[in-house]
Amino acid sequence: MERKPIVLSKNDIALIQIFHKSDDLLDISIGAWDHFVVKEAAHDAAKQFISQLKGRATPRFLKALRDEIELLLR
Repeated sequence: MERKPIVLSKNDIALIQIFHKSDDLLDISIGAWDHFVVKEAAHDAAKQFISQLKGRATPRFLKALRDEIELLLR
C-alpha cells in the first residue's frame, strides 16, 4: 500500500511513530519496555490511542478504523 497522510479530519492528520525493541534503541529505557509486555498494558495503550483521537477524528474515520481492525482480527 502506498504511504499517505493519515487524515483524521479537515484540520488534523496523524503522525504515528512505532518503536521496535532492539539493542540499538537508546531512546527508551529497558524498564519502560517491561511495562509493554504486561497484559493490562494493551488496554491502557488502546485507551491512550483513542484518547488522542477524541475531538480530532471524524465519525467517518473512526468507523473506517473499526472496519479495518475487524478485518485484521479475522
